[in-house]
Amino acid sequence: MQLPTDSQRRNELVLALKHAIEATFTPAQFGATQWKELGYATDTREYISNHPRLLRSLSWGDEDYGGHVLDAIEEMLRRNPTNLQVLLGFDGLAEWIEANEPAVYTGVVEAAMATAGTRYKLRVFLCHGTEDKPAVRALYQRLGDEGDVDPWLDEEKLLPGQDWEYEIRRAIRTSDTIVVCLSSRSVTKRGYVQKEIVLALDEADKQPEGTIYIIPAKLEPCDIPDRLTRVQWVDLYDAGGYDRLLRALRFRAASLSLTRP
Repeated sequence: MQLPTDSQRRNELVLALKHAIEATFTPAQFGATQWKELGYATDTREYISNHPRLLRSLSWGDEDYGGHVLDAIEEMLRRNPTNLQVLLGFDGLAEWIEANEPAVYTGVVEAAMATAGTRYKLRVFLCHGTEDKPAVRALYQRLGDEGDVDPWLDEEKLLPGQDWEYEIRRAIRTSDTIVVCLSSRSVTKRGYVQKEIVLALDEADKQPEGTIYIIPAKLEPCDIPDRLTRVQWVDLYDAGGYDRLLRALRFRAASLSLTRP
């Protein structure tokens, strides 16, 4: 992966990374641990551990924290420009930029990522009711084992201390496809799963016509909520149902030019 040669684009990328780190490496979300992990990944562990202000300003919420973040990013890129690939692949930083600074993502990040084919996995959010957790957990494991799908399941992705509602909203916004897992229990129950469907439909309205974005997936024979009836569903309980779901996901991946290395 190559840094942009144009100084303005490079500055935009560095600032976007700074904003993403400030938003995600917070004390409540184990920011110090994230910094240390990033240090190991970029061979800057000693720089981060010995920095006189970086982790301290994070912990105390000091105003100079942002400047130290910039210094750390510049040090990582100075030591090895390929650390850009590590940064963009680390702990949702690229996803945060895509969701919150889409112009920079489209104009700079995607171009940089294309030089190395950094992202090839399709991001799939698994919308479901708590009562269907065992079946959805099995689906999560099976999709993850495919190697070209990055499924999102709350109990696997959420960290202790995170604002779960905010993180779920962010995961929906940054996913390529939403699989809405349905059962006779979830379709008749009021709760957050219905809210997730509304959020997913809002995002679906932003997609180009013909995009495979929402896939209703029936875990057992059940009705489809009215708001999802215009979208073709898949019966996961049928023989061949999972294979049909996988074909749809890979069709979506191909439309995004996500190619497995």
